[in-house]
Amino acid sequence: MNCIVKTIQYALFKQRAQKFQLRYFCGEAETIPSEKIRNIGISAHIDSGKTTVTERILYYAGRIKEMHEVKGKDQVGATMDFMELERQRGITIQSAATYVHWKNVMVNIIDTPGHVDFTVEVERALRVLDGAVLILCGVAGVQSQTFTVYRQINRYNVPFIAFVNKLDRQNANAHRLNGEAEIRARRPCGAKESAVTDVNSCSRRRRLVCGAASFTFPIIDNCASSNGAFSLAFALGLREIKKIGVGETGSPYPDQTFVFSFASRITYTHRTCDFLLQQRLGLNTAFLHLPIGTENNFSGLVDIINQHALFFDGPQGEIIRKDEIPKEMRAESQDRLFELIEHVSNVDDILGDLFLLEKKPTADQLRAAIRRAVLGRKFIPVCLGSALKNKGVQPLLDAIIDYLPNPSEVENLANVEIDMNVSSAGCSRTSNESRCLSQIRLHCGLKKHCAHSMAVTPEMENLAITGSVTTSLHSISRLGHVVQEHLDPSRTDQKPFVGLAFKLEAGKFGQLTYFRIYQGRLGRGSAIVNSRTWKRTRVQRLVRMHANRMEDIEEAYAGDICATFGLECASGDTFLSDASRKLALENIYVPKPVVSMAIKPKSKKDADNFLKALNRFCKEDPTFHREYNVEAKEVIVSGMGELQLEVYAQRMKAEYNCEVELGKPKVAFRETLTEKCAFDYWHRKQTGGHGQYGRVIGVCEPLPPNQNLDLIFTDECIGTNVPKQFMPAIDKGFREACQKGPLIGAPVTGIRFRLKDGAHHIVDSTEIAFILTAKYAMNDVFSDGRWHIIEPVMKVEATCPTEFQGSVMAALSKRQAVIISTDLIENFFSVVCEAPLNCMFGFVTELRSLTEGKGEYSMEYSRYAPLKPEIAEQLISESSRSQSEVSNRTSKRLKVILSVLLGYIHMTDRGGFHGGFGTSAFGEATAGFGDAGAGFGDPGVGFGEAGFGSAGGFGDSAGGGFGGSGFRGGNFAYSRGGSSGGFGRANFYGSGRGGRGGRGRGSRGRGRGGRGGARGKEGAKEWIPVTKLGRLVKDGKIKSLEEIYLHSLPIKEFEIIDFLLGEQLKDDVLKIMPVQKQTRAGQRTRFKAFVAIGDYNGHVGLGVKCSKEVATAIRGAIIAAKLSVIPVRRGYWGNKIGKPHTVPCKVSKMLRSVTGKCGSVLVRLIPAPKGTGIVSAPVPKKLLQMAGIDDCYTCAKGSTCTLGNFAKATYAAIAATYSYLTPDLWKGAALSRSPYQAFAEFLKSNPLSV
Repeated sequence: MNCIVKTIQYALFKQRAQKFQLRYFCGEAETIPSEKIRNIGISAHIDSGKTTVTERILYYAGRIKEMHEVKGKDQVGATMDFMELERQRGITIQSAATYVHWKNVMVNIIDTPGHVDFTVEVERALRVLDGAVLILCGVAGVQSQTFTVYRQINRYNVPFIAFVNKLDRQNANAHRLNGEAEIRARRPCGAKESAVTDVNSCSRRRRLVCGAASFTFPIIDNCASSNGAFSLAFALGLREIKKIGVGETGSPYPDQTFVFSFASRITYTHRTCDFLLQQRLGLNTAFLHLPIGTENNFSGLVDIINQHALFFDGPQGEIIRKDEIPKEMRAESQDRLFELIEHVSNVDDILGDLFLLEKKPTADQLRAAIRRAVLGRKFIPVCLGSALKNKGVQPLLDAIIDYLPNPSEVENLANVEIDMNVSSAGCSRTSNESRCLSQIRLHCGLKKHCAHSMAVTPEMENLAITGSVTTSLHSISRLGHVVQEHLDPSRTDQKPFVGLAFKLEAGKFGQLTYFRIYQGRLGRGSAIVNSRTWKRTRVQRLVRMHANRMEDIEEAYAGDICATFGLECASGDTFLSDASRKLALENIYVPKPVVSMAIKPKSKKDADNFLKALNRFCKEDPTFHREYNVEAKEVIVSGMGELQLEVYAQRMKAEYNCEVELGKPKVAFRETLTEKCAFDYWHRKQTGGHGQYGRVIGVCEPLPPNQNLDLIFTDECIGTNVPKQFMPAIDKGFREACQKGPLIGAPVTGIRFRLKDGAHHIVDSTEIAFILTAKYAMNDVFSDGRWHIIEPVMKVEATCPTEFQGSVMAALSKRQAVIISTDLIENFFSVVCEAPLNCMFGFVTELRSLTEGKGEYSMEYSRYAPLKPEIAEQLISESSRSQSEVSNRTSKRLKVILSVLLGYIHMTDRGGFHGGFGTSAFGEATAGFGDAGAGFGDPGVGFGEAGFGSAGGFGDSAGGGFGGSGFRGGNFAYSRGGSSGGFGRANFYGSGRGGRGGRGRGSRGRGRGGRGGARGKEGAKEWIPVTKLGRLVKDGKIKSLEEIYLHSLPIKEFEIIDFLLGEQLKDDVLKIMPVQKQTRAGQRTRFKAFVAIGDYNGHVGLGVKCSKEVATAIRGAIIAAKLSVIPVRRGYWGNKIGKPHTVPCKVSKMLRSVTGKCGSVLVRLIPAPKGTGIVSAPVPKKLLQMAGIDDCYTCAKGSTCTLGNFAKATYAAIAATYSYLTPDLWKGAALSRSPYQAFAEFLKSNPLSV
């Protein structure tokens, strides 16, 4: 049989493409119908050949003159990878847009990255596209990022087709990817067709399950397709399938795919390889082509629908030659055609009817059925090829034109905000509904029932909407709280413009904003409004993008993708031409960052460029975040992975000439509740005039695990106790409080703030008041609730030769990986597991070392999961330690600054400056210097310079320098001495006197320097201890309060407490009450003050003082409280996680609590679980909080329960905790000598001097 040869000239395509582009640029864009436009994206796992496929598409469509390699081996690189960094690394970093013309159809293409670190580029591309091409590697098959891309496609309901690439490589297997049951027709030569008279008499049956229903159908042997019994069997099977609802469940892809294959001598044999597309992704797929040859012998394709072979001739495969199918493949091509018809018949009623009537569909009928199934997202056609070898790309373009939707076939919805008075079929609108309209939703699917919108029932469509917005009943659907409007995809200017800004990019002409137009026309000079900021902007320049090159156009219509300059917006903003419409489109889904690193410029001169780069990258990439850590004094950048942050660091160097240093990667931990926690906070503050007043009552509860990164605020108030205008303020306060958690300072997520009731004041309640009220209420939840830390868990897929299987599995187990599945594909071993991100840093280096560079792995974010208790405890202790260190450094730094300032304040110009001051590095005094004695005398007398004194720290200078030199008449005279007094001995500033200047004898007479500075003013007095204990404390021999109480040493100087605890102590006046005192002059009124003092970390004291002046009473009570400060022994209730949080348990079985008594009042402290909080009256609660106890039950009894007795009894109970041993202190302690005995020699050699 003669071969039918058809040659397509490459020059004709170029000529047609140029004519089309010329017509478009001449302003005739409106004449292009929607049916002649396709908006597609190309997505896949990393290194599957996306950019190579795009390069071939551009070449065959006449968009570029020659093809180049992706990795830039020819020093040029692929067209779409125009960044120098992309060509160096050989990967796509950012999405790029272009367009081509193929068979008189305009195809807008967005090439997306494959690495999971740049997943937001795929998100915003799929958000605005109508179709997609999912590319699979013919060797690796379905990989980890393939799952991610598939989820993203489903998120936006995008129809797609599949393309199996790299069929020329070794071990490539297209059949493995499709994964169907293999059907081999075996018809003996001359065998007659036999009929099956009784379906139920068949020997083998297969049971298919769909949800809860199931049925059995026969697998028919020796059955001819033209036999009536075959039709009967298939009709019975199809009727049963329809009876249980197969294909009518509303799901875009059924859980089970039913394949009915009836041919003569049918035998079912399952392949031993992994059924990737069907089993791993659950897709209903079938081949459109078959490969001719395998691996290096791959030479062409078999077109299954048209039943002919395709060969790609010419130097670049640009000439397509059609020929007959090779004889050895004709039977398989017929079987594959039958399979294709069966797969499509299962989801398309029209083709199914033809199948039941035993009518063979024509090629056009089959293509139309495939298109309907693809648009309904019920079937995925699979194309084959090798882009690198220039085979199979033109059929892929044909499939894009034939099967993917045009803009008019996609149903686009936008939210429309209507007035409060709008009624809908008797249903009045509430304020809650109005608030919900600010949320955005656009439905890009082709069905009303989809995953991203509620089902639009006929009853909803018939709802009458009246009011200020007059819209057709058929164009607006009311979905619960959301009113949606259908956008008109017609390419005219009859409807107002609606577009979405989906990508921002900084260019040499300013910010370049990429648009997808959903309705109306956008032209040069058009005025558009940002629906988020309501800022009006005029479009000065409109361009279409071809990679990084811009082509100016005059106008664009619905369905076009274009770009413009000069817009101030963010990614995901909606732009309108009619501001009165108040439309908004759904925003782009942005995943949360999971990795953080510290970053800083290597040189301070690059600080400006560093900030410019950070601002630009944060605006362009919504997954790239930056923040300034005040405690560590460093900039923290966060992203989706190490690669993303490293790329941005390299871009700073390449684009801003700013070299930066990246710190070690840090995991983005989160904190969340484990159980419900109620709150009731009453905020009152009176400052004269308008005060602050607010009260919130409600409960915080954890969200389900699949929402553990969300924060939800719900208003459940009934009535007007909390006015509705304060709800946004409460929500804001709640979210601000959640920025830093109680355990390690990580953001709080995964909780719902349910406001049930509250109170307000008609004058004092403001937004600020309710913001503070919500924040303080969350602080109570932080202290009362039970919290835990969650960490990101990654899904890891590693592949290596089978010889390294044991080493790789051991390495993953060491990193706390949980194995999900393993597989052996020929000589390669692959494992899929989940592992904490915190354990996966550096794994790629280890994998390459273990597998001699032959191993590969990919990792993507999976979920957040609770952290292990031992690791959580370690993180909490490290966080507490770092916070205390930062606090100490800050305190010392402030002390040094204060000492310097006070030193300058006390300077005097009486013959010179006052004694010098010590410089400090984070509070550690180094060498002080004094300028005392540097005063000028009479002319010719000369001057002396005091020497450098040694500073003891914070102004505790000992002076004692050496004399300088005076001069007279130019002859030098050496001085004999002189000393500088410095600041004198004082804590922060002193009253030391500057010493005299130098005195010496020179060759020309005596010279005398001026006197030092005058005596400074009296400042804070230096503590001069008067007891042995005080001397030992001040000289550093005793370093803690616990050491004093260990030996029961009496404290008689309150300065000891100040020296040991310092600024950590906080005091609080519990009560001031007037009392009557009998004096010699009779009864007089005195004031009695009760003062509590504590550091909120294990030390508390209580003081009582009576005096005729309130201030005197308070000062005396503070001193008494300091003298009574005691260490508190704290313990655990349950697991030892975090710091001790409750009072210890007594060993006795009779009394498991701590008691204290004063008069007849008895207070008992009972241990409580973590998260309980302090259940007590206000006075005991305050004392317990100051003692650092977080969880405790209290009970009290007595007949004289005054505040004083209550406070004293509580203090006595807290003091009793020190004698109780917690389990970790039950081991015996070695006896030691008293400090007086241990340091007797020291006390003797350093007598007390006053």
